[in-house]
Amino acid sequence: MKRVSLLLIFMTAVAAYAGNLTTAAYEFPDIAPWDYRPDLAAKVANRFITADNTEAIRALESASEKMIPPLKSYIANERLCHIIRLIFVPNSSTTLLRPPGLGSPGMIPYHSMQASEWPYIPFVVVDDIPLSMSNGWEGDGMPESAAKYLKYFTSNGTIRTTPFHTPTSDDVAQALGKLFRSTKWNALKWKDSGQNWRYEKDEGWAIQQMYKQSYNCEQSGPECLLRGK
Repeated sequence: MKRVSLLLIFMTAVAAYAGNLTTAAYEFPDIAPWDYRPDLAAKVANRFITADNTEAIRALESASEKMIPPLKSYIANERLCHIIRLIFVPNSSTTLLRPPGLGSPGMIPYHSMQASEWPYIPFVVVDDIPLSMSNGWEGDGMPESAAKYLKYFTSNGTIRTTPFHTPTSDDVAQALGKLFRSTKWNALKWKDSGQNWRYEKDEGWAIQQMYKQSYNCEQSGPECLLRGK
């Protein structure tokens, strides 16, 4: 009887954990930099990264099966796609994983961004900190479902083993500064055109907006306190 009771307690705990993991996917922040929280994004992602792989994928499947865009579940579907994008890595060195089919990422010169240099679009990972580079998705049409996107990733990738760093505001500001000084950032074309497309984007405005995410973290370092945060 005691063994049966312990087994029931264990099974209940496992079910509750899986349920909490499913709910955690919806806690991922909006990617617009003025709302995005790199610390929260890291915490949510790390729950899946540190969980058992099977349980993590099962939780994502459970959450994504309920999402049928573009109905009222669009925001939840988008957040699920974003968490999937961050926690998976290619299953081989020759594989490049694509962004979700939600449109073109706004604010950044997407056409000049090579997948090999920018493997997490619409995010960029600097010093293990997941940063947002986009204010959302542009374009019309039916967005890709998180369920379909998850199947693509489970076929072509695996959940990363290294957790993200949960940053302070100062950590984020320093990571952004490092990004903006990088060769790959300075190689971007902010005015560009091709067959049936053209754009002219404002790099200064994009940088200004991206820095806003450095003010959103729960923990603030000394520099942030001096700025009045």
